[in-house]
This record gives sequence, structure tokens and C-alpha cells, in this order.
Amino acid sequence: MSSGLIRKTQGIQWKDDLAWMEPMKGDQWNTLLHKYQKQWKDSVKDVAYTIPKLRHTLEKSLDVGKQMRFSAGNVEIGHLGTMAYSWRWKGSLQQSLQSQQSLKPNIASDICVKKGSDVVYISYEDSSEVGAEKFILAAYTRGSKVALWEKHGMGPYIGILGERCYGIACKKKLVYYKLVSWLAKDGSDMRVEYEENDPRYNLELVKGRDVLFIRRQSGPKQDVFQLSNTSRLLEGIRLESRRFVFGCVSADEYIVWNGEDDKWKVSDGLKRRGYVFPSFQQSVPEYIDTSRNLLITKWYGTRIVWKLSKDPPTILWEGVGNLLIDPWDSNWMKITIPGIKTIWEKTTHLSLKNAHKTIKRYFAISADSTPIPFYFVGTGKKGLFISAYSAYGLSSNFSTARWTPLLQEGWTICLPIFRGAGDHTPRWEDDGRLSGRLRVLEDAEAVVREARRLCNMDVDRTVLYGRSAGGLWVGGLCSKFPKGDLFGCAYMEVPYLDVLRTTTNHDLPLTLLETDEFGLPNLRVSDLYGILQWSPMDTLPENGTPGIFQIVRTGLNDPQVFAYESVKWIVRCQAGSNAHPRKKQLLAIESDQGHFVLGSLGIHQQAEDIAILLKHVKNLNN
Repeated sequence: MSSGLIRKTQGIQWKDDLAWMEPMKGDQWNTLLHKYQKQWKDSVKDVAYTIPKLRHTLEKSLDVGKQMRFSAGNVEIGHLGTMAYSWRWKGSLQQSLQSQQSLKPNIASDICVKKGSDVVYISYEDSSEVGAEKFILAAYTRGSKVALWEKHGMGPYIGILGERCYGIACKKKLVYYKLVSWLAKDGSDMRVEYEENDPRYNLELVKGRDVLFIRRQSGPKQDVFQLSNTSRLLEGIRLESRRFVFGCVSADEYIVWNGEDDKWKVSDGLKRRGYVFPSFQQSVPEYIDTSRNLLITKWYGTRIVWKLSKDPPTILWEGVGNLLIDPWDSNWMKITIPGIKTIWEKTTHLSLKNAHKTIKRYFAISADSTPIPFYFVGTGKKGLFISAYSAYGLSSNFSTARWTPLLQEGWTICLPIFRGAGDHTPRWEDDGRLSGRLRVLEDAEAVVREARRLCNMDVDRTVLYGRSAGGLWVGGLCSKFPKGDLFGCAYMEVPYLDVLRTTTNHDLPLTLLETDEFGLPNLRVSDLYGILQWSPMDTLPENGTPGIFQIVRTGLNDPQVFAYESVKWIVRCQAGSNAHPRKKQLLAIESDQGHFVLGSLGIHQQAEDIAILLKHVKNLNN
């Protein structure tokens, strides 16, 4: 075993005895992976007889959400998740798409179609390097087995404006830095429209009906350009935090939040429409559709769909969940409500009857007296499952389709909204960044205690779940309560855990891009001090987590959270020799997977995890 590496930050030295793992190669690494893979396979064998039934339940629960209700020109589209769509030509059978497309995938991260055209422009993941999150932009004509053109080394965005197609070039994996365009008809005449030179910022392409917005973002800071026939600056580069909610028709229709006065302001273009808006004091704008005269707002996770006009706005729908209005041509809206299947509604016939009234909201009081909302789905007493993300200002995932087997087994699902989540105000999002990550841990602890009290649930049947950056709060509570006196089980997928090492390693693709989210301890003492208070790996006790049963899943091709973080974590969690014989720390390592796994393979792995979790909790009751 290596004696470790001495690392130094801001004059502070620390010894990392697991630094040898970071190259993720060599005999020592392979031996350790083999050990954990064997442990995982043995655990799966013990529950193999339950996995087919669980998989069937999961597949059935996801069927409604996969329907192809959206449409763009001559293409039908289904929404599978964040930047994940299925598609087919209108009038064709979904199962025949593979042959039509010459074995090209029918899963796209972004789709464009000109009205009346038989050409589809898609962005899809490059399968030459599984899990690498590199994308190919391509154009296909209906009936043709050969692409009109392909563009490699790109990000997941694609847009059409006039006769030109736009995309964002990628470098160093996940760094989207250069806006480029070419002729849509044949892929020729490549031009660089804009190149970002500040390594802290990433570019994103946001489509409107007659405009493309290019968002330049670093954590809470946003600057926006718009493209019509020529580029012009929509909002100048500034240091203070900004938020933009775009309309979908013209470039001068947007709502902007100014961090200086903490107010939302509508643009002159929206004012010219004569809309009367609801008060944004307790109804934060999230999405505006000026072609359908609709506005979506949020407040503590509750969404409201408003009908806009020159009269006071009316409420069409109100409830807890995720809403997606067709970004293309149809009037369908996908409504994902906790505890029930996905609902598809016409925006012209929205009704309050589909707001799920059995979801109950409660508040826990965090350490600084801030009320933290959380929602209960189900009233089961077999177990309490608490799932949250709360990072980057992203909206929470309110879908419980994946947790249907737990609900059927008599569990209660708890969905909290900690600070850092994008389900409330901009201040709420920013309060969970940088040193605010400590507040997130305090929010989480308060919710776990209050949720357990309301459910009368003991620690052994309380499970925390976090994925990716969601691993920060789950791992942080594991480090703070390693004996299992707050909760007894943790389930994490591709979790972010080794924060101090990651944020001091500038060779990683996301370190500089996430300066305003997690900090840069090499340059700011305050960031170093904060990380040492809330980073899971850096607060983990020497004797590990002997009182917590864990399932951790990772992929060796993950470019966002490298697999060595999960391996380091499990090694340290198993350091104690006095672990409860039933409180195992299991690691599932997939050699050919990245940060995301779609389709039947992902469902099968979810079924494995749930089977092991259910058996563990049942055994504790025996």
C-alpha cells in the first residue's frame, strides 16, 4: 500500500494516503476493483429472484412518460428526461426507427426541425467513447440512410436560424466554449461566431421561435447574447448575479432578475404585449411562453401555470411537480407529479383537477431558523426514503416513478427542497453555494429529524438518496453521523464526495467552471475553510461509518465525477473494524459507463439497487 502523497493548499499540508487511486490504473487499483465487484455480485445473487419483478414494475411506471406527444414539423418526440428525447418520423412505427436511421440512435439530446421540412437536425451522444459525454450533431432526411452531414466534438445543443445551423464546440470534456455555425443544407461554410476565453464560463444555447440565446454562465453569474440575423449584446458582462427567463418569440421578450435590488423586471418587449403579470414577490417566474400566452411560476416547489392577457392573469393549474410545455409545435404539456404517473394535458385545456391533493407539504426549521420545505408521498410505515439534489440552482426531480416499488412495499417518500435547489427564489439558490453548502447540511439534518418524527420512523429504516452533487448532502451527513444515530442507510449514484481534492485539481474539466458553485481553495482562503467544514471526504472520521449501510454506484468512464472518488469513499468508510455485521458498504462499479445510463440497462441496475435495499431493511426487522 502506498504511503500517501503530501498535498499543500494555502500553506496547509495534508496527507492523502489514497492519492494512488487517482490515475485509476495499475495492479493495486485493479485488485481493489475486483474485490468490490465480487462483493457486489454476491449481494446481487442473494436477491436475484426479486429483480425481474422489480424491473417490470419500473418499466411499467415509466411507460406514460415515454409517450411521443410532442412534435416538430414532421417529427414526433418523446421526453425521457433532462436533455434526453426519443424521436421518430410521423406515420412511422417507433420500433422501425433503427432501420430507417441506419442504426443511428433514436435518442437525442436536442432536436430541431424546420416547418414543412423532411430534414431533422439532432444532437446525440458519440458512442465511440461510452460515457464520455461527447456529442455528434447531424442532419437526416426522411427515408435516407446516410446523414446529410455530421459535426463531431460538439456540446449537446443544436439550433437553426435562417439558413444556418448553430452548435457549441467542446474542449477538455464538458467545456462548451465556442459558438459555431454552418450552412444547414450541407454542413459547409463553418464559422466561429463567438469564443469564450474565460475558463470559468460555459456556454449554453437556448432556443426561441425566431431567436437563439447564448447564455454565458458561471455559477450564479449569467450574461446573455442573442442571435437573429446579426449578433448584438443583450446583457452586458457583469459581476453581480443575474437570472433570465426567456420568451420564445422575439429577442426582446424576457424577464430578468437583478441581484442588486432583488427584483424581477420585464423587458420592453414584454411590456409592449400589454401583459398583466402576477406579483413576483411570492411567485417567481420560471418559464414564459409568449406564443401561447402562458407563464409558469414557482414558490417552495409549487408550480402555477398562469394565462396571460391584458387583464389580470388567471390560474390554469397549480400543484407540486415538474412541468414541460412542448418546446416545439404542439400544445401538449408534460406534468410530472409525485406519487402518480405522468400526466399529459393540452395547454388549451389545463385543469386544476390534476393537481395532486394527497401530497403534503411540511417545514423543518434549520439551524439558522430558516423554514425548509419538504413533501411527503405515501404514508407507509415500512421505511422512509429521502431524496434530494439541491445544487447548481437546478429544479428538483419530483418524479417518484423510480421509487414505485418502495411505495408499493409501504414506504413513505420524502422530497425536500434544501437551499441550493432551483424551486424557490434566486436567493434560495445562491444561499446553497460556496460556504452555503454548510447550510445545506443543516437543512438536510433538520428535514431528516422532522420527517422521522412525523413518520415515527426509526433510524434503521431511514434511507437517504443523492445522485452526483446530491452526494454532497448525503455523504456530508454520513460523515457527521457515522454511527447511524440520525439515519441507517445511504444510497448514492456517481456521488461527488472528494471536494478538496477535486477543487484543487485544475486538470479536471469542471474545476474552474464550478468556481462559483463549490469554490477555488487554491486561491481563496474562505473557500478552503468552507470546504473543510462540509466536504464529505474531508470530514469523514478515521474509523469510517460503521453504523450506516451504504449502496454506492459509479462508472469508470464518468467524466464529471471520477470513479476514484467513490472508491476512496468506500475504503475510508470501511476503515472501522467495529462495523455492524449488517451495515455493509457496497460499491457497484460499471467498467463501461459514464455519468448517465439510459434505457433498459439503467432500469435493470435500479432494480438491483432497490432489491438489495429492500432486503437489507427487511432483514433488520427479522
